[in-house]
Amino acid sequence: MKRFAFILAALLLFAACTKEEPQPQSQPTATVSLAGTSWIGGFDGDFQGYPHTFTWRFDFLTDSTGEYHLDCVLAAHPQPSQEGPFRYTFDGSDGIVTPDGHNPISFVYNLASQTISMEIIMQVSSGSMSTTLGGTTVFRPLGQEIPAFPVNTSWTAEQQLPSGDTLMPVHWGLDFWEYGWGGQVNYCAG
Repeated sequence: MKRFAFILAALLLFAACTKEEPQPQSQPTATVSLAGTSWIGGFDGDFQGYPHTFTWRFDFLTDSTGEYHLDCVLAAHPQPSQEGPFRYTFDGSDGIVTPDGHNPISFVYNLASQTISMEIIMQVSSGSMSTTLGGTTVFRPLGQEIPAFPVNTSWTAEQQLPSGDTLMPVHWGLDFWEYGWGGQVNYCAG
């Protein structure tokens, strides 16, 4: 019996001295906020045969309000800018922007790519003609947007091409015109 009590006492002592396994603690999740950030995005299209470019900027001022800015260039002619306030809701991944006087626009925030995607559709009228413009627009943080297409630039290159048993110099030129929808390629050989 003494032996049984001794073994029981040793087991109890061993159990009292064992280390408790630490329980995994849940990591606090970071709350994503758009307050104090600005995002820019745009799209190009064709309005009654003329190229246009829309550039949107959304400034999220607080956790529920902001301002939008819209610039448009139509056939190389800047149009009057538009701006106004908006309200928004955001749950960390999805949200809705409601510009004053306009329909709500749903958006999705992608944490991995640091982008916001919105389906922006606009009804544009000129006289009796009406056109629907827009589509999915990807926004990036202001200052991290993709550079604009090199409108109003000229590029040159030189190349040596075999011509019989000699090399013939070829000079290339590439011009991108003002409105970003046209240009020309020039070359001169010999």
